[in-house]
Amino acid sequence: MPMQRSKLWCFGDSYCEYDSNWIYTIRKHCNLDLGSLGEGGSSLLQAYYQIDRVKDLIKENDRILFCVTSYNRDRFNGKYFMNLSDEIIPFRHQTIEEKEAYKHYVAYLYNDEEQKIRGEALVYFITNKILKELPTKKIAILPSIWNEYNMESKPIFEFTWNYLKNKFPDKEDKYLWSFIESPIPNHWYRDEEYSSAFWKHFEKDLKPLDFNSYPTKTLFNDSVLL
Repeated sequence: MPMQRSKLWCFGDSYCEYDSNWIYTIRKHCNLDLGSLGEGGSSLLQAYYQIDRVKDLIKENDRILFCVTSYNRDRFNGKYFMNLSDEIIPFRHQTIEEKEAYKHYVAYLYNDEEQKIRGEALVYFITNKILKELPTKKIAILPSIWNEYNMESKPIFEFTWNYLKNKFPDKEDKYLWSFIESPIPNHWYRDEEYSSAFWKHFEKDLKPLDFNSYPTKTLFNDSVLL
């Protein structure tokens, strides 16, 4: 019976939702099978459920990648919602009644300071208890959108945004958003210079994954299509 390979377990949002580009590259450079992927639009609470669902399957030599999403996302009865300052974004096929209920929650009960406290508590609980109780210590943690939790690392979104602003200094923000919201998996910007800068910038954050050889270029899984 062939020996089972170790696995990469990704928890978080759309920045680690697909087995392509940077996620695929990590797998290949660590010689890993895929354990799990993130879920687009999901919240910190959903990340907890993601980990809790598979924690007993994780082995000592497996790798964990936790993409820490923003606190402005909610999970109610398995449905995802996002509250932006000027827009409420529903995910996962909510009913009309559920969408209206969330709008009323935001209008009459939502408090940003309280929401942030809940987010900080979840991040602390996941990173300092749940992940530390896993048999593997090969764990990388990156904020995906904003650095709302005083982490050392720059968020992936912020890194990409700054790169695009420098590359296209004369372009309006709407033009730059078109790259981030493109159908390329994991919000990846497919550009060799960006790829090189990405791996160099996040090397310290990703090194705990114990690469066979650390990437300098990005590999693409052409079987993954949106």
